[in-house]
Amino acid sequence: MAKSQQERTKDTEARRLEAGEVELRHRVRLGTRELLNDLMEWHGYTQLAEAIQVLILNFHAMGFAAMPPARERPLAGTEPLRHRVRPGVQDKLQEMAGWLGVEDGGQVVEHLITHAHGLGRSGSASLLAVPRHDFHISENVAHLVMAEGIRLADRELRQELKDEWRD
Repeated sequence: MAKSQQERTKDTEARRLEAGEVELRHRVRLGTRELLNDLMEWHGYTQLAEAIQVLILNFHAMGFAAMPPARERPLAGTEPLRHRVRPGVQDKLQEMAGWLGVEDGGQVVEHLITHAHGLGRSGSASLLAVPRHDFHISENVAHLVMAEGIRLADRELRQELKDEWRD
């Protein structure tokens, strides 16, 4: 029988707790959410939290020197922005707040979104690209894998020949 919505919600919450995921609630300037929606549309994101986490990870990987300077933020005219992050991402967000000299993580997130949007569709592509590991197999490892494959194929062939002689 299919799970009810309450059961699925409970299971999702249990997975989030196990992973240490927390919900962050920020106040950002009006229009920031629209800018984020543009970025998500441009780069194929459907989950707000995923887009923000990738943005944080990529900006953090570039380091302090690549971080554009923060501008003064008006207090009036803000909107809520809620998203979930895992502990490592939250630590990076706090470190970036230190780089900018601000205390509020919302200011950092707003800053990242506005800067990425200002770069345009092609300019922001690297900031919203999912970091992937690049694996290179050395020639020695390739030879070992090939030799093992040949050995296994030879063993299977010998076993088939034995089976044929028994019949």
